[in-house]
Order: sequence, then C-alpha cells, then structure tokens
Amino acid sequence: MSPERPVQFPPPALDPLENAGYRALIHKQNIFENLLELYDAKYFVKLGGRKICGNSTNEAISCGTLALLPRETLIRTEHLPNECSVESVVDLTLKIKYLNDNPDEYERLLAMQRETVRTLCFENAVKSLELCLEDIRRIASRWSLIAHAIRVQRRLSAKTRPAVAK
Repeated sequence: MSPERPVQFPPPALDPLENAGYRALIHKQNIFENLLELYDAKYFVKLGGRKICGNSTNEAISCGTLALLPRETLIRTEHLPNECSVESVVDLTLKIKYLNDNPDEYERLLAMQRETVRTLCFENAVKSLELCLEDIRRIASRWSLIAHAIRVQRRLSAKTRPAVAK
C-alpha cells in the first residue's frame, strides 16, 4: 500500500478492483468530506499499511457502509466479524462479488457490524458514564458524611471546652 500521507491516489494493489468496475475512494483528512463519501459508498476497505484503532471503520459502519479489512489491521478486533475479514485483494474482490450477488448476506453483515458499533461505542460508553456518576455520588455521599461527622465533633468539643474570659 501507499507510504504517502495523506494518500492521494488509490494504490496499485487496488487495480484489480478498479479493473473489475469498482471505483476506489481515498480516505480524506477532512471528516466532513469523508462522511459525504462514506454515505455514498457500499464498502469501506483497508488493505495493508499501519494498524488502526478503528475510528474510520466505525465512521464507515455508522454511515451504513460495510467494512472489509484484515482483522489484524485493527487494534480492537471485536469491531469486525470474522466474515468481514479479508486478507488480500483477491480475497476482497471475491468477497465483494459474493456480497453483491447475495444482498441478504450483505445486509446481515452490515446489521451485525452496526450492532457491534452501537454496543461498543454508544451503549458501553453510556454505561461507563453511568458507573462514573454512581461513583461520584457515592464518594460525595461519603464526603458529606465525613463533613457532617467533623461538624458534629466540633460542636461537641466546643461545648466541652471551658470558656476562657479575656
């Protein structure tokens, strides 16, 4: 794949796809431009290059685009079902042809990816925030009890201290 950053043109490794009639779009640095292209794309593909966290993959899936890439490309592999892992351009070309010929399977995989992104990126994030809020409330409650105990202690000790006239 291309070592240039940002990538300007589809790498020669994708020539077999383009020769088969598919148009390759390049991931842009500008998020708005990316989203516009992702909404119109059917597949998000990444072959070769560095490992990624998966933000671009999640963006693509959220836009209704099926992600196809090698699982080991992702740092967090749970985002990609085994059925969506491709290891080469030949594998990718065969997978795209199969999915285009089997739209029900395409929809099943897309629904699976979207459910995974919804669970991992939204539901788990909300649950994490809820747990943090519970912790904060629990800590605040403890501090409130401690502060109350200190106030009571001060009042009691003030009552038992002898008053000294000056």
